[in-house]
Amino acid sequence: MYSILSLLHITAGRKLDARLVVYCDRPAEFAALPVEIVELEQRQLDTWLGHSDYIHRRKTCAITDALKRFGGKILFLDSDTYWTRTPDRLFSRIGPNRACFHMREGYLRSTGTPFDNALRHQLETHEYRLKSGVAVVVDPTTIMWNTGVVGVDSTNIELMDDALALSDEIWAGADPAGAYSKKIHHAEQFAMGYAFRDCRLAEADDAVYHYWPSAAKAAFGAMLPDLVRSGVADHSPANLRRLYAQRHRDDGTRATVERWKMRVRQWSMSLGIPVNGVRRSV
Repeated sequence: MYSILSLLHITAGRKLDARLVVYCDRPAEFAALPVEIVELEQRQLDTWLGHSDYIHRRKTCAITDALKRFGGKILFLDSDTYWTRTPDRLFSRIGPNRACFHMREGYLRSTGTPFDNALRHQLETHEYRLKSGVAVVVDPTTIMWNTGVVGVDSTNIELMDDALALSDEIWAGADPAGAYSKKIHHAEQFAMGYAFRDCRLAEADDAVYHYWPSAAKAAFGAMLPDLVRSGVADHSPANLRRLYAQRHRDDGTRATVERWKMRVRQWSMSLGIPVNGVRRSV
């Protein structure tokens, strides 16, 4: 809901040349907001889960459903996001064989996170193929994309099929104690980035802030219920400005250091130089 309210603020006074659609199982929650609803009943949610317990599988299925249902260009956003620029700058990056994801987190072999290390080991010690039959190969330039934003065109819907099939295979063979005594949780993220690797891929972090780290979610999450209640009751321009001013942002000396660190990682990746660590919104 806060992500929607941030979009209403960013686009205030401008015509939004797009449809704003929410996939959810509680449509009444969004009745006061200017959105369309695709209601998800339990039967649909179970179907999208397939014969597994991989919750994030539903994300890939929802994107595929939107491509079939609406056609054209689709921008999917995780809910832990807010807008910083209008969507048109991202839609301009989407088309046949052109897509955008939130950002390049890093090279899979060099990010150094326990989950990425577990995923890399699994991919390098097992044989995987896309639905199209192409072998999955991990090399020093294999990128892990963050998929808090996914922008794709309906002409490339077969690549979403590839992504779903690959994430299913990865999840089915994942070590239950792969990292922190848990199975890897981001099979869909790697699979989407890999399936679209031959497209012209762009980042979306200049238009969307994705506060996925747990510390950021906890801090901002404590504020969200009150902010959302106020925004749903009153989404006048003045109130939206007030709510937007309270969005999650890193500040202080540590934030400055983190911004420079992320720029160095971005610069290094542009040169093809592996650097430890994961890029994120700052």
